[in-house]
Order: sequence, then structure tokens, then C-alpha cells
Amino acid sequence: MDTTTILSTLLKHLRDLPVNKIDDTADCKRRASVALILRVRLPEGGAGAEVGNVGTDNVSKSGEEFLKQPWISHGEPELLFVRRAVHIRDRWSGHMAFPGGKAEPGETDEEAAVRETLEEVGLDLRAESFIPLGALDDREIRPPTGGKRIMTLSAF
Repeated sequence: MDTTTILSTLLKHLRDLPVNKIDDTADCKRRASVALILRVRLPEGGAGAEVGNVGTDNVSKSGEEFLKQPWISHGEPELLFVRRAVHIRDRWSGHMAFPGGKAEPGETDEEAAVRETLEEVGLDLRAESFIPLGALDDREIRPPTGGKRIMTLSAF
């Protein structure tokens, strides 16, 4: 399968499948959000560059429009990960993760993902060069030993 087919399927699922959002409860109001940042780049050597403009001057308005560019089928999808800082009291210390973090009071889940991404990696997801594709189901975060939910995680 080529890159265009794979990413078209992803877009269809993000658009068509319902997202399971988890509401806060009296005993768990903590929320965090992450951003899954996907880009497509040409393989080493630039094979496929001759099929179209791959510069930043032709910004697409939607995922579907982006995938119509001829060079995409030659591209390689990449997903951005960060390595969490090492802190002795942090349970996520040193982990590989998506950019993100805890939501501030009054902030939506998506606003938290955007803010944390800007703080952690300097990418402003509100810029026109980024296309929001959707959200994944919320996840309940529980201690490794089980027990009550300690946080709800949202992914965009």
C-alpha cells in the first residue's frame, strides 16, 4: 500500500468513527492531552520531488486536499515523539511520548494539547501549516498496580 492509501484510510476513520470522551468524576478531575503530529517527507534522495511542489507556499486546507498532492504517494509518514525529562519523582521520567501534558483549569483538552506542544517542541498547531485531523478515544490512566483512575488522557 502506498502512503496516500494508508493516510486516506486514517483520515476516513478519524472523520467517520465516533470518539469516546470520558467525563470527569467527583474522584477524578485530572486531565492531560497529547498531540500526535504526523508529517510526510520525501525519502532520502528526494525521489518523487519532480511530481509537484513540496514547498511550504502551497498550504492545504484539509487532510483530503493535502493527500491529493502527487508527491505524497512517494513520501514517508513520520510521527513526532519526545523524550520526557528525567526527574526522580516523575512516573513518566525518561519515557518516549507524544508532546503534551496536563490541562490547566478552564482549558479544553484540545487547548491543552496545543499549548503543551508549543511549550515542549516549539510547534504552534494553530498555524495554517498544520491540519487538525481529529481525535482518538479518551483513555483512563490508572496506576500500574490497578485501582482508581488517576487521570483522563485525550489525544489529538
